Amino acid sequence: MKSKEISHEIIDVPVDTNVKFRTSTDPGSYIPMHWHRAVEIIYMQEGSLDVTVESESFTIQKGDCIVINGNVLHSTKCTSPNTAILLQIPLDFMEKYIPDLGQLIFLFDFRTKDQRQQTKQAMFKTILEQLQIINNVRPDGYLLRFNSLIFELLFQLYHNFSVKILQSNISQKKKGYSPSGTCTGLYLRTLQRAHLPE
Repeated sequence: MKSKEISHEIIDVPVDTNVKFRTSTDPGSYIPMHWHRAVEIIYMQEGSLDVTVESESFTIQKGDCIVINGNVLHSTKCTSPNTAILLQIPLDFMEKYIPDLGQLIFLFDFRTKDQRQQTKQAMFKTILEQLQIINNVRPDGYLLRFNSLIFELLFQLYHNFSVKILQSNISQKKKGYSPSGTCTGLYLRTLQRAHLPE
């Protein structure tokens, strides 16, 4: 039986921003299963995108935003033209500002019906749109504004969407299990708990 090849993507970032940010216009593509030491955020502006995160497959449409945790296996497939904001934030950069990052996962369920979560997600998307504008226009001093928005986004990510994972899962990660670190079961159970009434 031949195993599927999984690649490790190295994220190159500019030294002045420490993140990889772009507006992606994709006429059609397939990016096979891979992982990287960066949180990846995809915000669809036009069209749709098929996404697989570990073993869960779903389609995101215009207006949907997803957060893929660092070190998590994922792939994407674009079957018709789309436009999206793509942001990759290296874990090494995040570790400087977010305490105990290795004990956190970020849960951003674009399908949520919870009004509070929808409001928090709308604020998050607004920051991404502001990043896009400042990145496209690049006025004098744009790096000050761009980087301030990155820090606001990191604060929102940490404050509104982070969940501490169990110590036993961290020790499994240290024992050399898969590069995803946070297993699908944990991720899905945590998502299911997020949907329980309070």
